[in-house]
Amino acid sequence: MVSHSVELAADRSSVWDWVTDPANFDEFVSGYEGGETLSEHPTGLGASYHWYARLGPVRLKAKETIVGWDPPQEVQYDGTLIGTNFRSSVHLDNLGQDRSRVTVTIDSTPPISAVLGLLGDSVVSSYVHRSLDRLEHRFPGTGEDGGGGSDHEDRLRSVRRVYDVWGRHPGLYAAQDWITFLGRPRFVRASAVEAMTVGKGGRVLEVACGTGRNFSYIEKVIGPDGELVGLDCSAGMLEAARSHAARADWHNIRLVHGDAAVLDVGDRPFDGVLCVLGMSAIPEMTAAIERCHEVLRPGGVLSVCDARLFSGRLELLNPLTRAVYGRFAGWNPDRDISASVRDVFGNVEVATYNGGTFFIAQAKRAV
Repeated sequence: MVSHSVELAADRSSVWDWVTDPANFDEFVSGYEGGETLSEHPTGLGASYHWYARLGPVRLKAKETIVGWDPPQEVQYDGTLIGTNFRSSVHLDNLGQDRSRVTVTIDSTPPISAVLGLLGDSVVSSYVHRSLDRLEHRFPGTGEDGGGGSDHEDRLRSVRRVYDVWGRHPGLYAAQDWITFLGRPRFVRASAVEAMTVGKGGRVLEVACGTGRNFSYIEKVIGPDGELVGLDCSAGMLEAARSHAARADWHNIRLVHGDAAVLDVGDRPFDGVLCVLGMSAIPEMTAAIERCHEVLRPGGVLSVCDARLFSGRLELLNPLTRAVYGRFAGWNPDRDISASVRDVFGNVEVATYNGGTFFIAQAKRAV
C-alpha cells in the first residue's frame, strides 16, 4: 500500500470540489493522459471512467469506478490497470482556519510491487508525490517545507519527496547503481573521490550525499583522523546514511539536513567538496556551485560527477532515459554543469567515462 499526505492553506470543500472533478484530472493526477466518463453523471457514487496513464514510454489504459462517496471527506475508487485490481482513495481532513490535509492512498491485489517488479511501490509512490506537488501548485501548502512559497521551494520540495522514497528503500537504491553507472559504480565513484585530491586527515563536504554510497571511498582517503560532512535535502536519505555509517562504525561523519543552495555547514573551510549525481537535480544549481566555492579553502578542489544523455546509436534510448531518471531521480540533463563550474571557479578539467555518458568536472579554488 502507498499513502502520502499534504497540508494545504485552503478550506476542505474547495479542495474537494476541485480534486473530484474529472475535468481537473489532467492537472492533478501525475501521468494522466486523458480519458472519458462512462457514466451518465461525472461524479458521485457509481460514476466510472476510462483513462490513460503514462509509464515511461508505455501508455496504459485503466478503468475506475467510484465506490465510496462522502463529500467533502472521502472518495474511493475501484479500478483495474494492466490486469491488476486496485483501490484508491482521496481523504480530506479539516484542520480549521481554511486549512486541510489531503491523503492519497493506493492499494492493490496482488501488491503493486508484484506486478511492476521490485521498484513497483516506489514508482507508484513517486506518482502520488508528484500529484500532491501539483495540488500544492493549485492550493498553497502549509507543511514543514514552507509550501506555497517560491518556485525554488516548490522544486526543492518535489526533489525532496522523490529522494525520501529512495531513502526508505536503500537496498533498491544501491541496486540501481549498477544500471545507472552501466556496471561501473565503484570505479566511477572512486574516481570522483580521488579527483578531490584530499589526503589523510582531510576535511570533506559531500553535497547531496544520499544514503552514503560514497562514504567508504571518502573514508579510505581521509582516514579516521579526517572529517566528513554529508548534506542532503532529504531526511529519508539522511536517515539511511546515518544507519549506513553506524553499521560501518564510522565516527567522523556529521550529517546535515539542508538546501545545497544555502549550504549551511559552518564556517570552517573544507579541503574538498564532492557531489555525485546531485548537481543535476539541485533546483538552484548555480547558487549551489557558488556556495561550494565559498566553503572551500584556497587550493581546495570541487569534484562533480554527473551523467549525460547517450550519443550515437544509443540516442534512441534518450527519451526513455530522460523520462525515467527525470521522474525518479529529479535529473535534468539539459544543464551544462561543467560550464557552470568553470564560470564560478575560473577553471575546470573534465574527464569522461562510460562512452561519454558520465563525466567528472574538477575545479580548484584559487590560492
